[in-house]
Amino acid sequence: MINKIVFTLLAFLILTPIIAEEFLIIQRDKSVLREGPGSFYPLLLELSAGTEVILIEKEKKWCKIRIAETEGYISERALTEKGREVAVISEFQGEAVSQASRHAVSAGIKGFAQNYSKSRPLDVNFLDNYENYSFEQSSYLNFRQQNNKYSLKPISNKMSISETSHNFDHNQHGLGLAIAASVVTEYGLFENSDWNVYIQNIGQYIVDSNDFYDSQFRFYIINLDTPNAYAFPGGIVFISKGMLKVAENEAEIAAVIAHEIAHIIQKHGMIETAKRKQQIKAGESFDELDREIYKNYGESPDETEKELEEISFEIFESIIQGRLDEYEKEADYLAMKYTYNSGYNPFALKNILTRIKNQQSNNQHYRSDIISSRLGWIADSAFEIRFDTTNNKSRFAEMKLRNQIQ
Repeated sequence: MINKIVFTLLAFLILTPIIAEEFLIIQRDKSVLREGPGSFYPLLLELSAGTEVILIEKEKKWCKIRIAETEGYISERALTEKGREVAVISEFQGEAVSQASRHAVSAGIKGFAQNYSKSRPLDVNFLDNYENYSFEQSSYLNFRQQNNKYSLKPISNKMSISETSHNFDHNQHGLGLAIAASVVTEYGLFENSDWNVYIQNIGQYIVDSNDFYDSQFRFYIINLDTPNAYAFPGGIVFISKGMLKVAENEAEIAAVIAHEIAHIIQKHGMIETAKRKQQIKAGESFDELDREIYKNYGESPDETEKELEEISFEIFESIIQGRLDEYEKEADYLAMKYTYNSGYNPFALKNILTRIKNQQSNNQHYRSDIISSRLGWIADSAFEIRFDTTNNKSRFAEMKLRNQIQ
């Protein structure tokens, strides 16, 4: 009798962990398993929709899971249905795989970047160092703790903007990396570690405070004296040295970064690039060229399609020099929303735009007339501030005093 009881207890103890395990199904393609609960932690694996994982524990917005012998963190968003994807950019999407390692993901992105820029000189160091993006976790965690007192309840989307899926396809990411590398080739990066860490902290805090908290972004300062900023597919944001000179507080820098993040989240550049490619493909002259090339040179339509991929680079490069007003309006509103959700004064965007209105910029959406339009719709946004927000003047002033920008 005693032996039977002991056997039953042993069986119960052995089977209990198995029975208690909770299995989850990944719902979104290219969901990322990370070393820690944040998009700034290194990637472990990339998982496709339908992958089964075991839940270990839940944290705020993140779940610690196990797949085979690997443990890591995945966002709660990965366990829900994917967001709205833009149909027009489907041609840029690569094939899905069940799971991919960090090296495979990085190699794929770099391969796409090189494909898009075959005839362009690119900054090789930028491409090589991109995989090993330097991010000081301890500095950021301290920054986040200081800012959390301003963290607010996320504001509703008053303009009924339909935000897209936050996933970055490798093909799109590769295009963004190629164009970013070409900008670095032209201007170079501003090599100041204190400023770089500071900008990374601001950008990452905006990411963490909004719905795209599980999307990885990389933030850089380019060595350009005019106030400017750029957004590239895949989560790459550039802000110019000149913009740091013009800004008077941290909230203004946050607003500029948030505006560029909005362009990436909404995939404005990819949408416009795809539209222009479709216009080229639809033209009769292109069809005739297609047939003529095949007739005279034996080049197939597939090879002609490769030419279209290469001109994607030129198309997107022209787009970042000046986006359409409809994209700017959407990005400005979302920038105000993102900065507010991060505890910053959302009207800091208006303040910095007013200050640079009469300054020369090589970017279309920082021209004086364009800024006037932007200030108009910002004023008409009827944005309400329901809680205390911050400009963080003192921290920004300390940065400028300690690290003067020449």
